Amino acid sequence: MIPQEQTQRAKLLTLVNECVSFLKEIDTLKEDIKNCAEIAAEEHPVSKKDFNALVKAAYDKAKVEEQIEDLQTTISNLEILQGNNV
Repeated sequence: MIPQEQTQRAKLLTLVNECVSFLKEIDTLKEDIKNCAEIAAEEHPVSKKDFNALVKAAYDKAKVEEQIEDLQTTISNLEILQGNNV
């Protein structure tokens, strides 16, 4: 698992440390999101749970719309098949 060559070890360690930094940034950003939810709950008539649901909906909107489109196509195909089997 650990490279024998020292330069390769150094490169691997650099990548590990870079990813640790990324994870620390993610932790900080998660804390920022929690703070935004608290501010929203304090300043607006919305619970933290509802605020987080709005954030998630906005974040996932394109993916969900694509899934809906795929499901609609599948349902249409199923209806065509069922109509042909009558």
